Amino acid sequence: LRELKRTKKNKMKEIIRNMESFNNNLQGGKRLVKSLEKQSPVSILHAPQTPAMVAGSTSDGTPALLAGATSCGYRHVINPVNE
Repeated sequence: LRELKRTKKNKMKEIIRNMESFNNNLQGGKRLVKSLEKQSPVSILHAPQTPAMVAGSTSDGTPALLAGATSCGYRHVINPVNE
């Protein structure tokens, strides 16, 4: 019974430490977001430099969407589904 009480007490202390650590990380994250918002507007932080998808066609002329960085040689073609 004493061993159970000691284990329970240690687990509760561990839970409290974890909760305090989580709270500190959360507060630090909020401060970081506020400081980043002051440094530059959110639209600049999240705006993509190039479009994510571009209209194009496959080698046989079928319309498709091109996704990814085509200038780097990486390209993923999304073909339409014919029903």
